[in-house]
Amino acid sequence: MSDVTVSGLCIDVGRTRVCDQLDLALKPGEVWSVIGRNGAGKTTLLHTLAGLRAPQAGSISIDGSNVHRVSARVRAQRVSILFQQLDEMSSLTGHEILINARHPWVSRWEGIQEQDEEIVQRVVHEHDIVHLVDRPVGILSGGERRRIELAAVAVQDTGVILLDEPVNHLDLHFQIETLSALLNQWRAQDKIVMMVMHDLNLATRFSDQLLCLMGHGESLSGPTKTIATEENFSRLMKHPIRRYDAHGQTVFVPL
Repeated sequence: MSDVTVSGLCIDVGRTRVCDQLDLALKPGEVWSVIGRNGAGKTTLLHTLAGLRAPQAGSISIDGSNVHRVSARVRAQRVSILFQQLDEMSSLTGHEILINARHPWVSRWEGIQEQDEEIVQRVVHEHDIVHLVDRPVGILSGGERRRIELAAVAVQDTGVILLDEPVNHLDLHFQIETLSALLNQWRAQDKIVMMVMHDLNLATRFSDQLLCLMGHGESLSGPTKTIATEENFSRLMKHPIRRYDAHGQTVFVPL
């Protein structure tokens, strides 16, 4: 099990302050969503949490170690990140991408082992992508490619999982089905998940905790049932938002 502690975090992008003196404690089994308007710095925050960029101030520790002071290999054993868009890897097959995701755990001297291939095959069947893994990703649709990328995160098998708009390119069926299955599994495994989400309704439906980037460094965080209000979301999006109950599900609708 992992834990993440964010202390006094300050992040700037150009002249924009993403967060100011942000303190968070992410616990095993929790799912967080980061929400906010375009340009609020959601992706930048995720990259900072992953140790890929340095903050202006503050610290991020995973299992008691500063994420910016450990080696890239150790960091990749503790935290995985799904990017909003990946560089082109059109010549690689899905299977090659999944095997590459095991590299943080592979001995420099022994290379890929049978157990790594077993993990890949297990994830392939769990994600129902048997029909995709032998094809070059360059010929896959955006949604099919996203399913490969999500499977690669599962193959990497870290305690902390960061996802930047994980349901990009997926149709509604796969958005609900994929998030439900993955998050239920990761909760059961006591993993920490933080997702950048564009859709307020998906964020509130699937998250235990919300982090709202309000702009100008202001943030609001806490349990979803506390943070997800008409007032907070209207202020967050700078547009009137109304809450409705539909068939036992809470829905937020812009006016």
